[in-house]
Amino acid sequence: MPNHFHFLIKADQRTMKTLIIGKQSRNSLSVGIRNLLQTYSKAINRQNKTTGSLFQQNTKAKSVSTGPETYGKTCLQYIHQNPLKAGIVQRMEEWPYSSFQDYCGLRKGTLSNKDLAFQILDLNETTFYEDSYKSLNDEDVKNIF
Repeated sequence: MPNHFHFLIKADQRTMKTLIIGKQSRNSLSVGIRNLLQTYSKAINRQNKTTGSLFQQNTKAKSVSTGPETYGKTCLQYIHQNPLKAGIVQRMEEWPYSSFQDYCGLRKGTLSNKDLAFQILDLNETTFYEDSYKSLNDEDVKNIF
């Protein structure tokens, strides 16, 4: 998306480890995302000869394992449908910055662990493309945020 992004991340004990930074405790995944955003901001600011934050709000994180059984699947479908719903593309596979092409077998990207997602989220590889275009339940989407 031009103005935001989404990650669906499988966390483990290492990423949920609590770190003490100054007087605050944070998990290592949050620290890693924070470092990623800071590094990206510095690079863009250096490139454009600007200063300041590029992001308007703090990163939000929510555990999909504490929601309904279909919560993770809904999150992935929402992420893939985002550019379509925003009117940026006519078809989800047109958005090059999404993992949708990888999950559909249209591109062989390595950023996403497609096999792990299919296993954990109980996705059907045969019907994934068609399932991805199904409308999401408004109540399920509200639960994401």
